[in-house]
Amino acid sequence: RASGRTVAFGDEEARAVVLEVLAEKTGFLSDAIELEMELEADLLLASHGEFARHELVAELQRRLALEVQDTRRLTGAKRVRELVDAMTAELAWRSLPPSPHGSLKNVRDALPGQARDTSPLVG
Repeated sequence: RASGRTVAFGDEEARAVVLEVLAEKTGFLSDAIELEMELEADLLLASHGEFARHELVAELQRRLALEVQDTRRLTGAKRVRELVDAMTAELAWRSLPPSPHGSLKNVRDALPGQARDTSPLVG
């Protein structure tokens, strides 16, 4: 807090946790990991194998105590920055208050016998 400004849980926290986990799992120093590095080409993160993407997502979920809503965005990240952005979005989802009216999925599931249109409701 050198500037006197409090940093909210979000971008900086997601970045710190992602870099920490990547450093632990890949053997790179966290200071050496740059946001534009490619996960596979630069950090040797495999789609399968000793440290695969699904293990990365599981560890990030555990460290941040959240259940990921968009696993495809996380597992599809190509660069460190994309992974940080995805985790920041997940943290934002967690901070949203629940709707008193339920989710759009709840509304669609409650429609009896009708074809369930997946387009957004307008109105």
